[in-house]
Amino acid sequence: MAGSDILGIAVSGLIGSQNALDTTAHNISNVNTDGYSRQRVQFAALDPVLFGGQYFGTGVDTQSVARIFDRVAELQLRSTTSKSAELEAFGGLAEQVDQLLGSDTSGLSSAMQQFFDAVQGLTTDPASIAQREVMFNQLSGVSQRFNALYDRLNGLAESVNLEIGSVVSQINTLGGNIAKLNEDIIAARGAGDGPANDLLDRRDQLVKQLSDLVNVSTVEQGDGSLNVFIGNGQALVVGVNSASMGTTASGDRPGQLDIVLQNGSTTVDITANLAGGRLAGLQQFRDELLEPTINRIGKLALGLADSMNRQNALGMDLNGQLGGNLFGDINSTAAQQARITGSTSNTGNLDVQLRIDDPGLLGDDNYRMTFDGVNFNVVNDRTGASVATFAPPGATPATISVASEGFSLVFNGGSAAASDRFFLQPSRYGARDLTRALSDPSGIAAASPIRVDSSTSNTGTGVLAGVTVTDTSTGNIVSGALVPPLQIQFTSATTYDVVDPSGPSVLGSGTFTPNQQNDLLAGAGLALGYEISLKGAPASGDVFDVTYNAGGISDNRNALALAALQTARVMENGSANFQQTYAKALTSVGARTQQVGIEREAAQSLLRQAEARRESISGVNLDEEAANLVRYQQAYQASAQVISVARDLFQTLLQSV
Repeated sequence: MAGSDILGIAVSGLIGSQNALDTTAHNISNVNTDGYSRQRVQFAALDPVLFGGQYFGTGVDTQSVARIFDRVAELQLRSTTSKSAELEAFGGLAEQVDQLLGSDTSGLSSAMQQFFDAVQGLTTDPASIAQREVMFNQLSGVSQRFNALYDRLNGLAESVNLEIGSVVSQINTLGGNIAKLNEDIIAARGAGDGPANDLLDRRDQLVKQLSDLVNVSTVEQGDGSLNVFIGNGQALVVGVNSASMGTTASGDRPGQLDIVLQNGSTTVDITANLAGGRLAGLQQFRDELLEPTINRIGKLALGLADSMNRQNALGMDLNGQLGGNLFGDINSTAAQQARITGSTSNTGNLDVQLRIDDPGLLGDDNYRMTFDGVNFNVVNDRTGASVATFAPPGATPATISVASEGFSLVFNGGSAAASDRFFLQPSRYGARDLTRALSDPSGIAAASPIRVDSSTSNTGTGVLAGVTVTDTSTGNIVSGALVPPLQIQFTSATTYDVVDPSGPSVLGSGTFTPNQQNDLLAGAGLALGYEISLKGAPASGDVFDVTYNAGGISDNRNALALAALQTARVMENGSANFQQTYAKALTSVGARTQQVGIEREAAQSLLRQAEARRESISGVNLDEEAANLVRYQQAYQASAQVISVARDLFQTLLQSV
């Protein structure tokens, strides 16, 4: 009896030590396995038996193989992984934009400087064909630089779309694998076996990989399965079933992707509900940095083209004609149409375009316009602030000005239905569409179309202070002629008449203040699209002839005005010139990139700490496992020795009987 009991005790010890050795060997083998949690055998003494009035032990029982796991540490690891991946995605792409804008070969600073250097060169010799060729070529050069930068930034936007599609595909794969592991874990638990530690490790590792892509939260069920939710609570895995994510072209925002979640026959747009991980980083980069940067560059292109075109139209070219556009018309029909896109779900047939009125008032944002059946409402897409509310215009075509934002809406026909939506991008394509419109260097209008000559018989000291041309569309200035030509006749030292000598007729009269600069046409109550300024002290009878500047090919007055646009504060609501506007864009990107870089380093530090914490709890320590190996080996050998003693005792008993 005693020999039989000691043998049973020894066998249980031998089996227990063998289990511990197997588990230790398993730990050592998986020391480099990502996500592996070390395991420990849990021992408990077997129930004792009563013999001779005393309780005697009956050996050891291997109760379970425990997984050394801390859920708080695991949750912290997932959270920091998600945040680190989000900032890594944002920061890496932001650095690319920063490098593009700051480079001399891809940025705009050097290209705009070279362009205005060419304009300045023309002021020194406006009749020179060579100088005109330089400026003519720079019109193409600066346009192509804007085009190339847009292509690079737009290409980055397309790459983001591809990456979003790839991330969505990875999420689907991980979700399916987690659901399959749920099924295996449920089966293992249902069979009455111990916890499937390695399966649990694999599942947690998949969830960690998922957290690298998108923010993850989990809920463990009573059957051992794990429900997985992404973003702000969208169910990806429930039990053994996983939903399927997908991407579709946005019906509201051209060029962007919407992310949908399909669960059975139900499809839900979850684009706005996703957070964390690489997916959120890609979306934030696109919406918060890339799109505003493209808009800023487009706004700058629109401002440059509009200012140069307007000024060139106020001058006279080498052929004696009024100047035309240097760059393409910013409000061409195609450009206006491209700036506004109706939602694919619209049921109305409204034909509406967006016209730029003042590039200097344009912001960096896009807009949404909705129709509620009564009024249109235009809101800033970034801030959600309403910028205009108006009823549908009656007869078309009609123009509704959104003056505060620098653009107007041109309604050409059709009508909107209730709930129709439109996406407005005033400056998105400005850099893409910038082109040289001029076909010949002689078309650069370097001269002023107005000439003022003083009569040789004048006795006073009145001299021309300047000629300012503000509008050539009034019909008073046409190519080759001034309509009508004017003559300033001083009737006294302080009074004058503005006369049409072809009449002759007096068009207006004014008062002159000697030895001050006087605007003669405004002083006579005339608005002809230009102004004549005189200073000094004219005498009674002095005459000044105002005519078209025919043959004035060496005149550089309008070239000087073109060159002055380099420093003119025509952008950012009159607060910045072109270079300052570009510098602002560059500074904005650089500051955001630097900020994200700092946040990324902090997130990586937190991630390393979370990994270290998990490793300290669940990781395999080879020194500890080696010590355990020796301990369990000795226990195994000792149990074997007890078996040997039990065998000898039993043999002695048999021999005695």
